Amino acid sequence: MSQFIHLLKDRTSAGSVILYCSVIAIAIVAAFLSQYSLLNKSDLKNTVSNDVMKGKRIIESYIQWIWLALSFFVLWFISAFADCGADRETYGSIFSNVSISDLLSGWQEPGFILFNMFFRIFGDDPRVIYIAISTVTLFLLYRTWYKLRNEVLIGYGVLAFTTMFYVQSLSLMRIYMASAMLFAGVKFLRQGEYGKYSLVILLTSMIHYSSLLMFLPLGLMYILENRRYRKYVLNILIIVVLVMVFFAIAAGGSILSSIPIFSRFQSYLQNVSFSNIGVMQFVYNIPICILAFFAYYLMENKTEKNMLVAFTSAAFFYALLSYGIQVFGRVNSLFSVLYFFLIPMCMRKMKDYFMSRGKKGRIIYSMLSCACVIYYVFRFVIYLGEYCDLDMIIPYTNVLF
Repeated sequence: MSQFIHLLKDRTSAGSVILYCSVIAIAIVAAFLSQYSLLNKSDLKNTVSNDVMKGKRIIESYIQWIWLALSFFVLWFISAFADCGADRETYGSIFSNVSISDLLSGWQEPGFILFNMFFRIFGDDPRVIYIAISTVTLFLLYRTWYKLRNEVLIGYGVLAFTTMFYVQSLSLMRIYMASAMLFAGVKFLRQGEYGKYSLVILLTSMIHYSSLLMFLPLGLMYILENRRYRKYVLNILIIVVLVMVFFAIAAGGSILSSIPIFSRFQSYLQNVSFSNIGVMQFVYNIPICILAFFAYYLMENKTEKNMLVAFTSAAFFYALLSYGIQVFGRVNSLFSVLYFFLIPMCMRKMKDYFMSRGKKGRIIYSMLSCACVIYYVFRFVIYLGEYCDLDMIIPYTNVLF
């Protein structure tokens, strides 16, 4: 917090912080205003005769496009034309020098090489790839939120993205595009089509190899969905933890650093120490676990329940593992299914539950909503204070002004 206050005292950095806060606030408010819910008139007779008697309502969400477009545009404009971020120059160099021979070199993911080669059609100015990545990322996010409009509160999804990941994405553009791709495949998880989501993970890994780590929550979900395997969940988790810890301590750095694509992570992998466990990962993840615990009992769909347990557990596991291998701290960026779908769905379930219970229920939901906003704002403040220099996103610069 003190680092954030220090940023506000400096005129140059304060201007960037105010810009980020303003853009994020506009995007969030516009996203909340874009979505409203009404009783589905086509099912009104069935609702009155069947569901109302059971205390249920059929709700359908509608989108006001002008607000959703505004939310999309302000985020797109700031990211697409940004001229800051530690990794932007690297992406520009890759784009300017990419060739077909790079596919077999092993120094970069082949899917990302093909992505760059495709957009070279539009010119060799690095600005082309910056705009392309920003556009693809935000398009996948907003398109998926629109498709899920009857299941989630879009505003909470935008809230999570903008406060936790948006500013970071000005530098780490590639991993957030991969995260958006994983989010776009959430329908396969909801339908229990694990083979198809496995293909999504494999495809995404061609953009960023760390996406392969999403096989852990997928595997947990598959086990939870199959009753005959469910009793082995705890044993499997213990084995996975022990194997990964041993791998990290004994052989992780030397083995992975010998592979060209992982050699760039060598400095992270060599920094292995479990002797100093702090509290911030607990501060970040315990509120998510508490929310998931209460929302679990409001859900009726078993698949969504299992998805919530699997992704929450895996996110917490990787967060704790990051104390030993720092590079795992970035894996949190890939849990778009958790932050952009499951938590907004939990908030919708809670809203429907408490808002139907009179004044006290509305007060409880308002308190939960405020707590959720405070949590995300806290994470945003901590990031800006501690990591803005590392990611070089302050001062913010734009090629247009």
